[in-house]
Amino acid sequence: TFYENGDPQSAGSYTNNQQDGTYIEYNLGTYMSLMGHYKFGKKDGEWQYWDGNKKLIKTEIYKDGELIKTK
Repeated sequence: TFYENGDPQSAGSYTNNQQDGTYIEYNLGTYMSLMGHYKFGKKDGEWQYWDGNKKLIKTEIYKDGELIKTK
């Protein structure tokens, strides 16, 4: 998806109408603010979040859509 100005807002892929694979969100198209992975429509693995200064602020670990751990 894209912001109104044409910059990227998010990127991801689908398999059989379910999110599947890497998912990325951008802060006004300039840098990543979120990156994670979907497996058959559920969050799976490591999800990382960055603040407005490009500093990693949080990491979450998911398994089959359930939050397992926050770092």
